[in-house]
Amino acid sequence: MARVDKSRHLSRLLTSLASKIALEKVSAWAIEGSALIALTRRFPELALACLEHLSDRVLYYVLLVEDLGLRSVQARIARALLSHAELKDGSLIIPRRSWTTLDEMAARLGTVRDVLSRLLNALETEGILHLERS
Repeated sequence: MARVDKSRHLSRLLTSLASKIALEKVSAWAIEGSALIALTRRFPELALACLEHLSDRVLYYVLLVEDLGLRSVQARIARALLSHAELKDGSLIIPRRSWTTLDEMAARLGTVRDVLSRLLNALETEGILHLERS
């Protein structure tokens, strides 16, 4: 029976999962897969923290698939707006970050810019939302 070097396969998996682009100033650390494996062997609580983080990510993606599959674009927009809303002077305010564009919002909501723009304008026409353009 052939032996499989699990750490070699895990290391390859860890280096090829994703790439990220920062939209704001960040500080980030890069840890080689073999170093992470060694650290989790030495500090089991680190392994548990990694498992907790990964389980949070799995839950996030399960909810994202549910959201995209079961909710209309309008429902996804409403949910996203409410999740970012802050109560100020008796009104819900959704602050806009400088990097937030209609294209970026549409991509996050699983739609296209035109549909997002049309639905936001419809919400404004109905008096549900007030957009301030800068």
